[in-house]
Amino acid sequence: MKKFLYSNKKAMPRPAYRQAGGRQGMTIVELLIVIAIISIITLISLPTLFKRRSQNDLINTTEQIVSILREARTRSVSQSSSTNWGVRLGNPTTTSPFYALYARDYGSTTTIGYYKLPPTLVYATSNIPSGSYLDITFSQISGDASASTSVTIYVGGNSLNSSTISVASSGAVSF
Repeated sequence: MKKFLYSNKKAMPRPAYRQAGGRQGMTIVELLIVIAIISIITLISLPTLFKRRSQNDLINTTEQIVSILREARTRSVSQSSSTNWGVRLGNPTTTSPFYALYARDYGSTTTIGYYKLPPTLVYATSNIPSGSYLDITFSQISGDASASTSVTIYVGGNSLNSSTISVASSGAVSF
């Protein structure tokens, strides 16, 4: 049964937001409760979102470095540009850590690709000390690596959240 307001002898349906006492809208207490609930949900979800982003950065960067190492090995084996190929993993103090694909010797004219680590990631200083770099080159035809080595990447220096890339002397790359 619908309730009607009678004014000027016209029947009008009562609006849903209008209460019987004539009040409209929400009280300040109700608004504060809604704001508090939204704030609590936001505070709970933000750390999870940041952690997820850092984890995705770690996975994607690890896969990209492994892919570039494998590309350098493939180019060396196929004698692309009639030279050996390598990857430089740099941990400079004045700029962001990086990794780069290069032919023959590392330099601005021989670098094919240059990539910075995302700001959430760092190299383990036990592998690549601050202010230095690590070159991994592959010999032509055999694809043997210049050295057997491992490189660890951390999320913000957190050793519990890391990924290690290994390069065998045979040139095999794994993570």
